[in-house]
Amino acid sequence: MNYLLKLLLFLLLFTFGCEIPNEYLNKKFQYSLIFNLTVNQENQEFYIYRLVDDELEFESGSPDRYFERSANILLNNDELSFNSFIVKKIPNNSIFSRTLSYTNSNELILKPSTNYKINVSVNDIIITGNTKTPADFNIISPANNSTIKLTDLQNEGSIIIKWQKSLTAKGYIGQISQHFYREWQDTTYEALENFEFIIQDTTFIYTDFINSTGTMEINIFAYDENYHNHFIEKIEPTGVEGGYGYFVSSVKKSIKINIE
Repeated sequence: MNYLLKLLLFLLLFTFGCEIPNEYLNKKFQYSLIFNLTVNQENQEFYIYRLVDDELEFESGSPDRYFERSANILLNNDELSFNSFIVKKIPNNSIFSRTLSYTNSNELILKPSTNYKINVSVNDIIITGNTKTPADFNIISPANNSTIKLTDLQNEGSIIIKWQKSLTAKGYIGQISQHFYREWQDTTYEALENFEFIIQDTTFIYTDFINSTGTMEINIFAYDENYHNHFIEKIEPTGVEGGYGYFVSSVKKSIKINIE
């Protein structure tokens, strides 16, 4: 496995799981854009990295070493021209952690079924990209802010999650976060458990055992053709010209339920 492949594997988003990009025989570009443009998400989070020639340099530290802080970024279409992006840093003690990303500094309202273009200028290099956000949809059940009895869950053993079909989506990503209250040595504390899945259907049966009261957040992301081509078909780059990586989009819908 050459250093370019290892670099891109190391610099992946979190977004939706693991990626295995194609291996490159020759270095063609100097930078990589990693961006999942997400409708109904208050703050976007994306990355611009430079590629390195020296494998020893790559293996010596955090992905932040390769993050480009000075990029000029424009997101636009016929109705939008948005360039208010800043670098965000999340404190982390590990020298191998990803702590730097770009995010929007002003409100950015994105729409389903809409074409978006991105233009990135960094050190006289231009990277462009195109994506069309999937069609809108809604989560059908469980109902938002509904309450489920813990005893019912323990008896039935599952939660059935259903949502409408997004007519132009290529598939769906689900993220389930459980916030539970537990007791240990006479102390009550909050625990967090996360679960993710990918599916082409519009129904998912969540069967993880639940033995504590608390809240559950369910996020469903309908993803576009670019996402499918990159993560499922392993096409690299996808939705991007002038660089490696991807410019993909998704529509996010969220609900919360109470477990009592």
